[in-house]
Amino acid sequence: MVKKSFKKSVVSTIAIMTVALAIFGVAAVNNAYAVDIQPPVSMWIDPPTVNFTTGATHVNDKFNVTVWLNTENGTVSQQVFTWQLMLTFDPILLTYTRADYTGTGKSQFFGTLSTIPVSPIISAGSVTFGETLISGSKSGNGSLCWIEFQIMMAPNETTGTLNSVLGFGGAPITDTFLLDPDLNTLSSLSVYNATYSYSLPLPDTTPPTINAPLRTPSGNVPENGTVTIAANITDIGGSGVANATLSYTIDNSTWTNTTMTFSGNTFTGTIPGKLNGTRVWYKIKAFDVAGNNATKYESGTTPYHYDVVPEFMTAVLIVMLTGLAGAMVVYRKKLVRLP
Repeated sequence: MVKKSFKKSVVSTIAIMTVALAIFGVAAVNNAYAVDIQPPVSMWIDPPTVNFTTGATHVNDKFNVTVWLNTENGTVSQQVFTWQLMLTFDPILLTYTRADYTGTGKSQFFGTLSTIPVSPIISAGSVTFGETLISGSKSGNGSLCWIEFQIMMAPNETTGTLNSVLGFGGAPITDTFLLDPDLNTLSSLSVYNATYSYSLPLPDTTPPTINAPLRTPSGNVPENGTVTIAANITDIGGSGVANATLSYTIDNSTWTNTTMTFSGNTFTGTIPGKLNGTRVWYKIKAFDVAGNNATKYESGTTPYHYDVVPEFMTAVLIVMLTGLAGAMVVYRKKLVRLP
């Protein structure tokens, strides 16, 4: 009789948390063994570290974490009737936005068992969530709920990296706890907190990468023929390619610079036509936003080059080669007719 009365009291206590089960537009469903399972009896947060930088993440952006529970392995099998958690955080850096169970109206941990769902209790710097079975108990491992946060403050040169512990408050008895089927609080519960970090991006010290350029036309260039140089340029340092310059010379002393245009990662520049007999040398230099630069040479510090030939010379060469090929055919036919 005392046990039933106490059990009803626990159910009533959890039911106080329930005003209405919030219906969220996004359901987060996690499967068992989707993350590294902690030893029993334990509750933990996935991911254990949440790291952002200002280059990719901004104030008011949101993220969520998932809480997991494991109560068994080959030698331990702890039955659970009720779970509750309080997750604490720095309210200056983060704010709670919403939470839900990882199953349909219940935790994935409790599976198909009938439960009494509740709504989260929110206070400055914490969110409290829980669930209790109507009857029976469960052991095993699985996800309990997901909790969403919104970023409220960004780091700067003065503040440096902003950090907050996403921690289980009052574990393993007061605010974060497990109850067994006899409604005993499990003092063996271990909890694993997570960390949130928001920092400025690391300085970009890596110069851009310039792939081997493509030249059009690719062979000898006819007199007064314009040449197009195209190259794929990327910046793995993260700041992005700022600009690229095509430089060319005909005497390897006086260089002419022209700004390359770009489409995506392809940068293109042109070299005006030159007189026949000219050898043109060229190279590409690129800067990223952080000021790092790289120059693309054909080899070491030797620029790329091509030769300008008269247009008639190309035609003459074609005629000569055609004539030579014809002569070879005739010669071979004569050889075949020899006795």
